[in-house]
Amino acid sequence: MGEKMGEKNTKKELIQRTYEIMQQEGLQGLSIRKITSGLGLSSTTLYKHFADMDQLIMYASVRFLQDYIRCFKNTLNENMNPLEQYLTLWDCFAGYAFASIPIYEMLFFGKYKENLGDTIFEYYRMFPEDVKEFDGLSDSVFFSNDVKQRDYMMLRRAARAGEITPEAARILSEMNCYLFHGMLMEHRMDYRKPGVAKEASEKFFNMIQEITNKYRLK
Repeated sequence: MGEKMGEKNTKKELIQRTYEIMQQEGLQGLSIRKITSGLGLSSTTLYKHFADMDQLIMYASVRFLQDYIRCFKNTLNENMNPLEQYLTLWDCFAGYAFASIPIYEMLFFGKYKENLGDTIFEYYRMFPEDVKEFDGLSDSVFFSNDVKQRDYMMLRRAARAGEITPEAARILSEMNCYLFHGMLMEHRMDYRKPGVAKEASEKFFNMIQEITNKYRLK
């Protein structure tokens, strides 16, 4: 039991240390040696807990979703219809995604994107203090494996509520997700310039709001 607890704590320490370096220096500041030496560990220890650096970075990046999660949970209210909830989610998500493009690109479109839901779930089991509660909607949204799955899930709710057709839910999910990823990549090199992230997120949101409203049933 003690050995297992020690292994669990080591994994947490590696995630915490990686997050701290990312916060101070960005992804470019990471190296196996910098992560492990600061904890008094050998480089081989990392591979006892993670398949590679990409997987460790994936875990450490979950914490960068905190502000987005809080934004959505604090903005959401029970009087919103499903399409309003959907657009609120995108508004919050885009605002933080365009401000941290490499991290969001890696989380939602990177090597381990198919494991994102499981990674988030395990992360919050190790760091329960980061998010103390989820409601039913948040559970299903934040533990989805990828952006498209999350997007289509919310649009199907809107279709069941009679706001859009089922076919529109499929079309919108495809268009909005491809638009998001395309704009994310467009600003990959300049998002740090003053005002660029905010301008890009606002432009993206205005576009998907206009597109979505065109499919809204009158």
